[in-house]
Parts: sequence; structure tokens; C-alpha cells
Amino acid sequence: MVFKTEIASNMSKCLFVSESKKSSVDIIRQALNKYGIEIFFSEILPKKIDHFDFIVLFVSNTLSPEIIPNLPVHKKILIICDKQKGSINKYDTELHKKTKIKLVNIDLDTINETAVDKILWFFFSKSEHHILDLQTNVTKAIIPGKLVRPFELNLKKSLIMLIALFLFIQILFIIPLGLSAIFMKFGLDDLKNNNWKSLESNVKAATGLNKAANELYYLVRPTYSFFYLALLVDDMFLIENKSLAILAECASLAENGQRFSYLFFNSQKDQDSTELKTRLNYLKRNVDFISDNLKILNEKLGNYGYFYIPDMQQNLEMTSTLLTQWNKITPHLTQILGEKSEKKYLIFFQNNMEIRPGGGFIGSYAIVKIKNFAITELKIEDVYETDGQLKIHIDPPEPIRKYLAQPHWFLRDSNFSPDFQENFKQAEFFLQKSMNSDGFDGGIAITTTAITHLLQATGPIYLPDYKETINKDNFYIKTQIQSETGFFPGSKQKKNYLSSLTNSLLARLDTMPLKNIAVAIKKSLDEKQMVMYFKYSPLQQEIERLGISGKVAALDCSKTTLTNGICIADEIMPIDANLGVNKANFFVKRLMTMKLNIKAQGLINHVFSTTFINNSSSNIYPGGPYKNYHQIYLPRKAIIKTVFLDSDQINDYEVNNINQFKIVSLLAEIPPQKTRTVRIEYDLKLPDYDGKILHQLVVQKQIGALNNDFVLEYNFDEGIQLVRRNFTALAKGNSLIYNTTLSNDRIFLVEFTIKH
Repeated sequence: MVFKTEIASNMSKCLFVSESKKSSVDIIRQALNKYGIEIFFSEILPKKIDHFDFIVLFVSNTLSPEIIPNLPVHKKILIICDKQKGSINKYDTELHKKTKIKLVNIDLDTINETAVDKILWFFFSKSEHHILDLQTNVTKAIIPGKLVRPFELNLKKSLIMLIALFLFIQILFIIPLGLSAIFMKFGLDDLKNNNWKSLESNVKAATGLNKAANELYYLVRPTYSFFYLALLVDDMFLIENKSLAILAECASLAENGQRFSYLFFNSQKDQDSTELKTRLNYLKRNVDFISDNLKILNEKLGNYGYFYIPDMQQNLEMTSTLLTQWNKITPHLTQILGEKSEKKYLIFFQNNMEIRPGGGFIGSYAIVKIKNFAITELKIEDVYETDGQLKIHIDPPEPIRKYLAQPHWFLRDSNFSPDFQENFKQAEFFLQKSMNSDGFDGGIAITTTAITHLLQATGPIYLPDYKETINKDNFYIKTQIQSETGFFPGSKQKKNYLSSLTNSLLARLDTMPLKNIAVAIKKSLDEKQMVMYFKYSPLQQEIERLGISGKVAALDCSKTTLTNGICIADEIMPIDANLGVNKANFFVKRLMTMKLNIKAQGLINHVFSTTFINNSSSNIYPGGPYKNYHQIYLPRKAIIKTVFLDSDQINDYEVNNINQFKIVSLLAEIPPQKTRTVRIEYDLKLPDYDGKILHQLVVQKQIGALNNDFVLEYNFDEGIQLVRRNFTALAKGNSLIYNTTLSNDRIFLVEFTIKH
């Protein structure tokens, strides 16, 4: 019972005042003795009672009216009357004044343990009742001026109710916190579906509920601190607060982004440049805020296994990467967008269904001028029209002359290097010689695949001039039909069709949410379906660091973390060039396999193979045989052993050393409905070293190449111990096997030791 704890902890000495020691008095004494209370007896009430904690006064005769006013105010006193039911009501007023005095009326001759428990509970409870009548079979409590009806005290139920109430108060904050999380989830769905008004409403509701939950939690936080749970709950609030702040900022980012996009693609007015610059500054602040809070959120969620929101890890990683790339570029946006002077850029539209080393056949290009944050001119040109104005002869690369049977070199074939910067400079040369056009500040190459990514973001686009709808699925076929059917040199049909498509696409972009555009562009950049080059060197350095420049990576181990030991820089870059004057790459699939055998004799044996599957149904255009000038970029120190075409070893291949690379080149033709495999075996020597050796294999993807399957296999001789690796592979004996899709450049690290 509750009063037991009070007695044991707050009282130690009790004075019994009674004229005789009746058995009833002894029963009450025994009840108090159980709790370690020391009992003292007296026949009269002493004058000095300060050393007693409480007093029990037994009255067997009629209670004198003077006794209550003379009792001390500061002591807890229990008056037990023996059968005085008819006279106890007259003491109501006096008892009401002295709140620590309580009076019980009972038949002392019939007292038992149950009655004693009721008496003690009544005395030590904080009840406002001052008189308890237990003389009859029914318990009655009497309050001042009124006769109190009988009641049965159930201490167990009261205790349970108190505990339940306490626990409910402790967890009450979870209700608004949970409701806030529900509205936040609605907000996340709104963000995915670009429902900005609904997002704002749901964030507002979630924020209000979160605030209410936080106020309730503040009241009970000491309890959670006592049980070492406060940090966990604090993190829950932090995660939700940061998530809501990010969602609110995303709504602002979307509004600013859409307005900026509209002004950028449509404005040519001087007064709009001020708003464009203002919107750009808002965008920077939006992105900085979201980026900073995402870092905190990512860290906190990482501590709890990303359990808080489904797919949070993947979404956070993608968003963080996108914002990181944006933050690297934003300091240079005023330079790109011509704040102080007009900028002129080249955009190459490359058909990667007719793959070339630099991405794809250049069918057309655009010249874009930007000033004061707005496009001032956008002109699309047909590459054949430009090539027709070239008045000088330029010797082509040998494969173009030999396999394409083209004695002259033109802009359309200028991207014959896997490095976009080299191709841009070559294209500049052709434009200057043919169109007397120069002074470009940079360029962007966009493949057919990149445009399908944009169409996926924008949705179907209607071309009123041609009365047809273009989407990501029919874009390539319709473009080929409209631009090439009945085409002849000097025809403007392809140029007109592409201009109509571009203008319609831009008209859709300026009304699309910035997020959709950004995701589509990021996907294209990641997959090397879009690459860029700028002559402004600080910007170009950032572009190269982000890996979106289309630059051939150097064989370099300097950026690899290695505390001790040596690093072996290894690289493979397969490059295709469709020289069959068709669009066979639309039908061709590739499967690449790299097998590395780490030999105890100090060699790394490589077997690299590419299987080409031509699914063209016939020789009819745009399909047909895949006439592929295939190049394989290897480390310059590679020792070539054998080259196979299917099962036949061949010698009809070339080997050239250019800069840091050894390039193996050959022509491989794959007829329709056929499969052929090019396989090359080569070695790299390992240094004579007894410590750790880190093998760094860089697999570079060709610009414009589709996302091909790639299989990596490591085999280790006996005596070679694997220390670590940076990829999750299937381990079997002394072998590692890893399957992936080559959607971008990949770096594989394997550290091992050789016991000599």
C-alpha cells in the first residue's frame, strides 16, 4: 500500500494516548510495529510532544469539545473514538480548521486487521475528508457539514491507475510525433510527384504537430535521461526536424528553379536579368541549406541503419551527390551565364546508335549565345551544310580513310578521339575553316540516349509543325524517319525537324520542375551520355574532378589511399567506331569480361574479352552488319601475348604507343543475327616487393556507349594473400568474381601480398 512507504520513510516515533491498554489498542500497535515504528504509551497527553512524529489518541468516553482546539496544529494526530456515532458530526468545523487531525469512529471491541488497514490508510492519505465512521458494517466518510456515503478503498486498483497515468504521460508526445511523421511521409510523396501546394500544406501540418510533440517531450525528458534514452529520442526529433526543414526548402527550391528556368529559356529583356540573378542567388542559398542539413541527416540516419524512412539511404546518396556536383559548379555560374560578357557555346548532337570514339556520329550542332543569364540566340545547323562549305583538304585518320573509304576529313567525323577536349578543339578547327566561326567559350556533347533521358523527365512532346507526338520510346525512330528519309545534300528537312524538336523541348523544360531536369541531366552526365568542356580553366578543373568532362583518365595511383606498400596502376578502355554507315548500335549488345591472374612469379596476366551480339534482323538500313573499328587502350607497359577473334588467333591488328597508353586496334565485323568475340591476352610485370601491393584497375567507359554488362574475375596463385578490396564479390577458393553494369567509369582496388 502507498501509506506503508510513507510510514517507513517519514515516521519513526508514535505516541499512543489511552487510559487503558485494551486489546484493540494492541492490534493497532502491532500493525505499526510491522513497519519499524517505535510506540510510546501515555495515559494523558504530555505538554511536550515535539520529539514524536505523530500521535494516536484513543477516546472511550464522550469526546470533550475542548480537546480539539487545544491540540497542536503542526502534528499529525489521529483521534479514535469508541462508539460515538451520534456526537462526532459536531466536530466538523474544528477538524476542518486543523487539517492534520483526523477522527475515526469505530467499535473498538470488534476491531480487526481489515479495519486497522482502513484506519491507517485514512490517516496517512492526503484525502480532504477528516472524519471516518466505521462503527456500522458499511464504511462512511464524513466531510465538513455533510454525511459522507460509505466507500470501499481499493488500493491495488488505485496504484495501477496511477502507474498507468504516469506511463501515459511519459509517452504522450509520441502521438503528435507519429502524426507529424505521417504528414511528413505525405510530403515526401508530394516531393516525388511535384505537388508543391500539397507539399507546403503537409509540411505546415507536420511542423505544428512536431512542435506540440517537442513541448510534451520537454516535460518528461528527465525521465528519459534517467533511463539513458534521452539521446535516442533527441535524435528522433532532430531527424524529423531536419527532414521537415529540407522538405520546406525543397518547395522553395522548386519555385525558384522553375521561375529561373522559365526566365532563362524565354527572357531577352534587360529588366529580367535582375530577377534571373536574384533567382540564381536564391537557388544557391536553397542548395546550400539543403546540402548542409542533408549531411547532418545522413550522419544521424547512418547511426540507426536508415530505418526511419524507406529507401532513405539511396535517396540521400543520390541527392547528396547531385547537390555536391551543383555546389562545385555554382561559384562559376555567373561566368557561364555571361554576367559580364556574352558567352558562345557549341552543342554537338551525337547519334550514339552510330557510335564513334567520341560518342557518336555528329549529325547536327547548335551555336548558343548567352548574356545576362539568358539565352540570346540558339541556332541549329546541319553538319552536311557546314561540311559543304569546307574549301580545303584535311587528311583524315587512317581508319576513316581505310575502312570508311573517305579521303577527306569533315566536321561530321571530327570526334575520332575518346577524349572530348581533343574533339572539341578539332571541331573548332573545322568550323573556323568552313564557316569562319570561332570564339567559342566551351562545348557540350549530347547523345541520342541523353535526349531520351530528358524526354523521360518531360513526358511526351507534341510537334505542331509535324502533327506528331515524340516520347522517349519513339524519339529515335521518328527522328531517323523525318531527318533521313529522302535526304539529299543541301536539304533542310533534318535541320528544320531538329529545330522544331529542340524548340518544343526547351518550351517544355522552362515549365518543368528543376528537380526533373536536374535528375535527367545528372543521369546523362553519370553515364557519359553528356560531356562538357569549358575554356575557363577554374571551371574546367571542377568539371574534370567531377568526372563529367569526357577526358581520358591518367594512369595514376596518387589519389589512392595506401598507408604502406606500392601501387600498380592498371587500366582498360574499350573503344568502338561504327564505320558501316548505318545505325547498327541500336541493335548491338556488348558483354565485357576481364580475368586477372595474379602470379607468384611476379606477373599479372590479363584476359580481356568483348562479345558483340548483333540483333539486326537483316542487312536493311538502319540495321545491318556492325563494321566496328575496335580499339583497346592498355597501360603502355603491357606485354601483348595473343589476340583472338572468336577462336581464331589473329595477327591483323595494330599496336601504337600514344602517351601513357598502348593501343591495340583491329576491325571486327559482326553480321546480323551473329555473335563474335574479341579476346586479348597481355601481362603486366609486378615489382620484386615483399610488402603489400595494391592493384588499381580503372575501367573507363566510352562516351556514348550503352550500359554494358561487365564481369571481373581475380585468380590468385598459392602463396598470395588477399588483404582487402573495395567491391563486394563472390569468393570461391582463390578466386573473386564480380558482376556489374558498366554505366560509368569504375575503379577496382585489390590489395595483396606475395610470399617469396
